[in-house]
Amino acid sequence: MYSLDLAGQIKNDLGLLQYGGKRVTETLESVKGYILIVDDNPGNLKLLTKILTENGFRTRASDSGKHALKSIKQDPPELILFDVKMPEIDGYEVCRQLKANPLSANIPVIFIRALKDEENKVKCFEMGGVDYITKPFQSEEILARVRTHVSMGRMQHHLEEIVHERTSKLQTERKRFQKLFELASDGFFIHDFDGTIIDVNRQACKSLGYTREEVLHLKVSEIETGVSHEQIIDLCNRADKGQHIIIEGQHRRKDGSVFPVEISLGLFQEQEPKLILAIARNITERKKAEEKLRQYGYVISCSADMMAFMDRRFIYIAANQAYLAAFNISREDLIGHTTSEVIGKDFFEKVVKKNAEYCLAGNVVNYQEWVEFPAYEKRYMDITYSSYTDESNKIKGFVVNARNITEHKKMEESLRKSEKNFRSIFENNSISIVSTDDNYRLLFVNPAFCKLLGYSAEELRQLGMPDITLPEDAERSIELIGKMKRREIEQFTTEKRYRRKDGIIVFAKVSVRAIYDEAGKYLQSVATIEDITEKRKMEEAILQSEKLKSLGTITAGIAHDFNNILAIISGKVQLLEMDYKSNKELSDQLSIIMRAIDDGTEISHRMLKFTKTKKNTTGFVSYDIKDLLIDSLNFTMPRWKSMAQAKGINYHIDKENIKDVPAVLCNPTEVREVFINIINNALDAMPEGGSISFSTWKGDDTAFAEITDTGEGMSEDVKKRVFDPYFTTKEAEGTGLGMSMAYGIITSHGGEIEVESKVGKGSTFKLQFPITTKKVCAIVTPEPEQETKNKSLRIMVVDDEVAICYILDKVLSRYGHRVKTIDNGADAIELTKTESFDLVLCDLAMPEVSGYDVIEVLNRLEKSPKIGIITGWGEKLKPLEERLKVDFIVKKPFKFSALKRQIKETFEV
Repeated sequence: MYSLDLAGQIKNDLGLLQYGGKRVTETLESVKGYILIVDDNPGNLKLLTKILTENGFRTRASDSGKHALKSIKQDPPELILFDVKMPEIDGYEVCRQLKANPLSANIPVIFIRALKDEENKVKCFEMGGVDYITKPFQSEEILARVRTHVSMGRMQHHLEEIVHERTSKLQTERKRFQKLFELASDGFFIHDFDGTIIDVNRQACKSLGYTREEVLHLKVSEIETGVSHEQIIDLCNRADKGQHIIIEGQHRRKDGSVFPVEISLGLFQEQEPKLILAIARNITERKKAEEKLRQYGYVISCSADMMAFMDRRFIYIAANQAYLAAFNISREDLIGHTTSEVIGKDFFEKVVKKNAEYCLAGNVVNYQEWVEFPAYEKRYMDITYSSYTDESNKIKGFVVNARNITEHKKMEESLRKSEKNFRSIFENNSISIVSTDDNYRLLFVNPAFCKLLGYSAEELRQLGMPDITLPEDAERSIELIGKMKRREIEQFTTEKRYRRKDGIIVFAKVSVRAIYDEAGKYLQSVATIEDITEKRKMEEAILQSEKLKSLGTITAGIAHDFNNILAIISGKVQLLEMDYKSNKELSDQLSIIMRAIDDGTEISHRMLKFTKTKKNTTGFVSYDIKDLLIDSLNFTMPRWKSMAQAKGINYHIDKENIKDVPAVLCNPTEVREVFINIINNALDAMPEGGSISFSTWKGDDTAFAEITDTGEGMSEDVKKRVFDPYFTTKEAEGTGLGMSMAYGIITSHGGEIEVESKVGKGSTFKLQFPITTKKVCAIVTPEPEQETKNKSLRIMVVDDEVAICYILDKVLSRYGHRVKTIDNGADAIELTKTESFDLVLCDLAMPEVSGYDVIEVLNRLEKSPKIGIITGWGEKLKPLEERLKVDFIVKKPFKFSALKRQIKETFEV
């Protein structure tokens, strides 16, 4: 079925040869042939050779059949002249063998026979000969016959070459067709007019799920659903008339499922039996695409966006319902009309034309603007111009899509206002607000946070949160943020410490909330940060004050009792000194006792002093803390210089940063004591030597002093307890009172003391003092004690210590006063009802009726005496409230001379 009509083709080729006529014959005859002459008669060989060679032929002679076969095999001639009768192998046998061999079968053979040899005439042709020549030879006959058969042989050879060439081409085309047939992506079916399937390709079998053998046993009607046998015949007849038929149908697979196909029909073979080629293309995806296109068309028609299609001449081609409604126009009045006719010439020229032309140049135009439509009020529209192309990618026109974003615009404006308000709150909030990314880098910070840490916003954005947070607090924050990243928590509140740019530590309360994307992935965190430094300091100060207050209560009781004992001893010694002035040896011994009493008094005073934190500027003077720091260095110089050098220890003292600062109101002795204590502690922390640096500077209304050592440093626990009373790290060598006294002294000055330290990194003590503008002189010139005549007074002494009463009775009597002693408050009050006194010396702490009760009664008397307090407490009278009047206070133990002077001054006034 694939072959062409070979005979017809050859017929055509022969026609071409005949059409050439004489020209072809002349061409063939113009080329002389190569002739083999076989004859056992030498005379015949010589004659035939002469005739042929003289007429242009190339010859070769052979005298036997055996030799002729060998010669033909080596060099085949175009024609052979054979003598019939030869010894061994005659001409017939040689001819038979030649015709049996395909290589020599087509060589024409002319037999040479005798004139009367009629019986072998037929045999010449039977053996394959093409002609014969009779003896004796006629040269004209020989030449005519030879020329004719050489020409015919050549013509036959030429025809064979043409047939071979045509056959080869046909085979090539057949292979090519077969390859295309098998590799085609569409199904190929070859069938007759009755619908019998003759052949199918691989794709047809694959699409139907059959093997090739199974398909060849089917009719077309068994594959194509919904098509009858008569319809198939009709389609074939139409194809036979030259029509190219394309139809859509459905093919049924072997499993019963169907799929849509597009079938192309055409005549495949014109001669009988006529055959049809049907090419079936699976159009499942195209049908899906068409369905999607239909859906898209539905979406476009139902879309709230306004859409219109225009060609290059700005003529409407199509538009959806939203576009028609906006311009209040029917589809008939829009399609085919120009854009300027519909929307107005002015608007077209000013707005639409330039955008459309830019779009038709291959660009996309998008912009937003307020537009007023015939059917609607003013709307804010998002408008896009985009071009569309044909199959050759040539721009055919453009599409306008207009979306109503009025609500979006309003929301955007509202959001802009909200953002502006938020920005105002963010920028002006006194609470710090920061945001950090996934790597703890600062994304944005408000001015409050910049002010809190002393950095600019640009500087902070170059830093990470760990860079400005104390390490131990940073670890905790990173741990909590890690939980937020894992969504174990979404927010947390903690307290942490930041390090300012100037190195100062600030305490903060931090509330952190995580921000996640729509997929729940952590993006960043936002934190509000409240500065609680002052609150923390206040809490720590209150806690420290409460500790000292509790301890002070106990210490004050002990000191009171101790002072009473010292007062008794002191009084007795002073009485003895008065009685035995002339006894030098005894006086010396009594002086030693008095010095011991003074030392005991100082110890009692120190016991009370370290528990005091309330600010009290009585006795304070204006002083430069720079000078106090230098004094302290000079005072401790033996220890850090000469004594250390003697032991081979070197200390470096850095005083370069001790600068002039304004004066502060202070007790120089107490502040100097604090500095000395810190220096000694620093030296204790550097037993092998090290460095101590000092610095002073001025704040807004504060003077700062800082002392830093390179010692062993403190742990967090030690740092927290460093100001606690009786806490020491020096074991048996320390009392634990030094730093608690320092804390009490500094807080009583209205200042602050802080410590920053790490183990192995040394310690820094920073002290703050309020700056003063007052000028208070610290120099007081004492008046010399003079012997004067005392006025005799009526004096009542009230004290629950009988020994104190006895001593005061003795000494006051010697000064010329009349003394009445009472050992309890109740009796004293009763006595005032019957007797009057010029002066009452009263103890405060007495059982049942206290000194306060006695003073209150005395103040109510019509004629109130002068009142002096004699107390072992270290306080300044409680302050004895406004309603109680007291003239002076004498602390136990007291000097007789001081008491005498106080009484004199009281009554002189």
